Amino acid sequence: MQPARSEKAVTSHAGEGSATGPRSLREFIAALEKAGELERWTRPISLRDVARVIESSDKALLIEHPAGYPIPILANAMASRSAWAVALGVPESEILQESRRRLARRIPPVRVPTGPVKEVIALGEEADLTTLPVYLQHELDGAPYISAAMDVSRIPEGTGYNIGTRRLMLRGWRETGIDMVAPSDLRANYRRARELGMTRFPIAMVVGTHPLNYLGSQLDLPTADEYEILGGLRGEPVEVVKCETIDLEVPADAEMVIEGYLDGDWSEVEGPFGEYHGGYGSAHLNPVFHVTAITRRRDAMFQTATIGGRKLYHTDTQGLMSFSAELAVWEVVSLAVGAPTQVYCPPASAGHHMRVSMRVKNPGDGRNALLAALSTAWTKMAIVVDDDIDVFDDRMVEWAISTRVQADRDTFCVSGMSCAPIEPSLPPHEGALVTTAKLGIDATRRYDKPYNLFDIPRMPFAAAPLGERPEESGASVGELESQLLDTLESGPRFVDLLERFGKARSSDLVAAIGSLRERKLIRLDPEGRYWKAGA
Repeated sequence: MQPARSEKAVTSHAGEGSATGPRSLREFIAALEKAGELERWTRPISLRDVARVIESSDKALLIEHPAGYPIPILANAMASRSAWAVALGVPESEILQESRRRLARRIPPVRVPTGPVKEVIALGEEADLTTLPVYLQHELDGAPYISAAMDVSRIPEGTGYNIGTRRLMLRGWRETGIDMVAPSDLRANYRRARELGMTRFPIAMVVGTHPLNYLGSQLDLPTADEYEILGGLRGEPVEVVKCETIDLEVPADAEMVIEGYLDGDWSEVEGPFGEYHGGYGSAHLNPVFHVTAITRRRDAMFQTATIGGRKLYHTDTQGLMSFSAELAVWEVVSLAVGAPTQVYCPPASAGHHMRVSMRVKNPGDGRNALLAALSTAWTKMAIVVDDDIDVFDDRMVEWAISTRVQADRDTFCVSGMSCAPIEPSLPPHEGALVTTAKLGIDATRRYDKPYNLFDIPRMPFAAAPLGERPEESGASVGELESQLLDTLESGPRFVDLLERFGKARSSDLVAAIGSLRERKLIRLDPEGRYWKAGA
């Protein structure tokens, strides 16, 4: 049994954490709208057209009136870095650092007697999945899918909770398929429960909750109870309430919860489905989820997680996968060679490509960082660059690869690595019994060539205001010659001379240098510095 938690009323816990940002999904949606990141679709729309409408928008989308259903649909709420910045209450450039700061603390949940998710309770035959606005997401999907189901279950032979995110394929009023092919804690826990003789495995599916709950569900961090990770991210305890038909606890502020149990072996067809990688995943054999209750808010929203499609870069799945992958890579690289300066997973890479910028201190740092990044489960290719490269800028990364990489020296491939078994480039295989090859590209500077050869040329006087340094005649060329000779002890560059002789015209400085060179009184060294002859 789960250890008893203290009963308490639904009250604020603002003093128990130090997080900023919206405290609930409802506050998050309001903040998105205030930031110009939410679009509302106010006209009635058939479920047949929902997927196309969602894909047409570059923002989070709230479909207020799906035809025939009183429950609005929320989509793409987690599809962009700007949305995660809103969720965390920090600028976009600080989302990784803020998440890491919060994850340094574990905050246990607290049980409350009731919550908004209990306002409407449907038990047994009244728990009807067809009353929800579940739509066909992709043309060749096997059925409509509930794609934002955060699964809550108990760890066999333990007391804590395991939390993930699943997709559910509708198979009728109270039955769904569930994807349990890829390696995951839930898959391992279900197998273990069956070994222990458990014929029904209780599980609750939370549909619609704070985005940081979804993020926490994707993180593989040491804890006895994964609600502690969610609490850390939110900066306060997650308030949980007991389920109606199973011995589990779920977030009290959720939009809706589908209670039920898993049974059976991997024997029922689930799929096909338009997958996170941008193509279709074939149908698989999976267990079955049986529904025993649905509880929800009276004004509940149906949150959907967008997956795949032609805007792969702007989907909930990629937003979640990319962000959680960045957090994982930041940690392992920090342990291997020290903290990176930036980590970025381009969403269009389906969570498989990672870019890391870092300050290289010793030979081999780039290679060590690559091996660390590639050790994370989903990373298929990693590029490491120096800290002068902005990993969010595709053009700068391409430039770094083109100027700092020799393919035979700076790339390597590691085979036999764990992977996502539904990735389409893999050879034919059964279930999770497959490995992948991973590519590392070290795009950091060479140690055996002058460092400045790899500097990005900056425009002169980049920090000075434009138009406030007009050139004037000032002194004659003869006067400049004498003054120049008195300033060459430090080996100035031409830009330094322009700075020192602020009122001189460039052409007059060139003429003075030319005259001194003709009389062999001045020389230019290979670094572009001017010296007195003989110095």
